[in-house]
Amino acid sequence: VMAESDYLLLVRRALDRESIPVHDVSVVVRDHGEPPLYTVKNITVELIDINDSPPRFGQQLYSFDLVENSNDKEIRITAVKAVDPDSKGSGPIEYRLHNNYNGKFQINSTTGDIDVLANLDREGPLGDTIKLIVIAEDKTDKKSTSNVTVNVNILDDNDNAPQLDNSVLEMQVLENEPAHTRVGLIHAFDADFGLNSFLIYTLYNSDESSRGAFELNNRTGELFTSRSFDREETKLYRLRFTVRDSGNPPQHNQGIIKVYIMDVNDNPPIITDPKPNAKFEVPMKSPIGTVVVKIQASDADLYENEQITYRIATGNEMGYFAITEDKGMLYVATRIYDHGQSSMAPFDILIFAEDRGNPPKKDQIWIKLMIVNKEVDNGSITILDEFNKDKDIADSSDDVINFNDDSDSSHIKWILSLAVLGVIIFFYLHCPRRSYFLFPMLPTQSAVQTPHARD
Repeated sequence: VMAESDYLLLVRRALDRESIPVHDVSVVVRDHGEPPLYTVKNITVELIDINDSPPRFGQQLYSFDLVENSNDKEIRITAVKAVDPDSKGSGPIEYRLHNNYNGKFQINSTTGDIDVLANLDREGPLGDTIKLIVIAEDKTDKKSTSNVTVNVNILDDNDNAPQLDNSVLEMQVLENEPAHTRVGLIHAFDADFGLNSFLIYTLYNSDESSRGAFELNNRTGELFTSRSFDREETKLYRLRFTVRDSGNPPQHNQGIIKVYIMDVNDNPPIITDPKPNAKFEVPMKSPIGTVVVKIQASDADLYENEQITYRIATGNEMGYFAITEDKGMLYVATRIYDHGQSSMAPFDILIFAEDRGNPPKKDQIWIKLMIVNKEVDNGSITILDEFNKDKDIADSSDDVINFNDDSDSSHIKWILSLAVLGVIIFFYLHCPRRSYFLFPMLPTQSAVQTPHARD
């Protein structure tokens, strides 16, 4: 029970010793007289510590730089320090790592010193920044803890050479393209960082034909032409190149570029045989399929640009001749002697040899075909295969229908005579008035008086 002269000092809110350990309080006692009198009492309030605060680190974040591949032995990178804001006697602080990355790191549990125990590779799976979590725990009954992050920044060492997708590259460029035409790109990659990954490309040791023909952008790796090219002169160039980084000392790699000069249709076919205005004799009785002449042509281009087709452009209005499209074989297409002519004027034939380019190019030749009325030397002629299989049939049919063939005329007349005789015999045997049929100018039996024998 409090007397009237007693007073009670109360706390309005919770007090934190770690914030303000001591409070100075002034108590004023005043009476109700006139004038009032008062007395001031100064009271010092010291807060008694309890273990209510976890350890506190000196920094919110620790950071440390370490060059990769530099720890041939154990390296101490940093030390963390935590304090217990509670009063003395609350207990020591113990440190531990949340993750030591398979034994690569360790921490002194008493001092907070952090050591690196293994080699670190910036290009490895841990990357360029390793995040360590350090836990500090006071060793009291209540055991409060706190933690802090330690970033270990792995600085780059020039330990990687530039890498190529392929050490032998193949590129293409069309012939006749102007200088400074882009040919292709060398793609290289360096796993290092900064200047250690900054690449420089250089051509070197090119052969004589390639020297000065190409230029290489030493920053981007783009290859350009320095002039135009003729595929028919040189179709393949071999270039050697190096790619190096800008580290100290630099590392490099090398490779080969094969540049193929691709064809464009810049060459027409050239007819090499026969000579222009050449003359050829064609026997009038030549069998169908008889080869008169083979047109030979060549083209210096490639692929469809070198594929040649042949055709008769003019001079064959009667259709006596034809030419194989792919081989240029000019041959007899129909029986010339079927038209009943013993002699004919020569034929001036214009033949085109044309490639399959876009647009196509062509050569042409005039030849003269002399139709002669002479026997065919079967031993010296060539008949196309597609006509050879029907040769025997064609020969036998000629014996029947070729009325202009003097060598067979007697045989045909003999066959015709037999046919006429057969017709006469047929009508004689089957016609009631066969005597009239046989002798129409003779008088009938009733008109003829048969002489009687004299008595």
